Amino acid sequence: GLNGKGREQSKKVASGLKGRFRIDRIISSPLARAIQTAEAVARAYVKKIEIDDRIREREFPDFEKYTRLGMKKFMPEELEEQKKDTYRYRPRGGESYEDVVRRTKAFYAELLERNASESVLVVSHHSSILALVMNIENLSPEETTRLARGIGLNNAALVHYVLDRGKYRRDAYNEVYY
Repeated sequence: GLNGKGREQSKKVASGLKGRFRIDRIISSPLARAIQTAEAVARAYVKKIEIDDRIREREFPDFEKYTRLGMKKFMPEELEEQKKDTYRYRPRGGESYEDVVRRTKAFYAELLERNASESVLVVSHHSSILALVMNIENLSPEETTRLARGIGLNNAALVHYVLDRGKYRRDAYNEVYY
């Protein structure tokens, strides 16, 4: 779940969104930290939270045990493999980024089918958010990697799209309220 800093950030996100956006639906990853962030926004908007497993974080169980420094020390061969093809690399027992793109694509397609005029808040994680950006903007793996490395994506950051003449246009990326 969220630590103290994360709980404070989620409250600030809720306040920042409340003054700026209409939200019709809130959909969250099933992971505790995403649900806790979604709950802060749901209280501000008096909305229920829907949970969708397709927007969970990328699964890489062996990597979760270590910091980046620990991975360099204890898993150098895995890091080398990942560098060869970041997009298709699948860690032991985990998912490739390509897998995440595939499952978020199904999620995004369902959102579009249901009602493109709804204002939907998706509370998720770094890999899933970048995969959604890739799907929405039809970016290549290389373009998505450049975006992620160039700008990054902070915790509790907003990526926002508006429907403009039948297409989604990004009007905020990595916007924070803390």
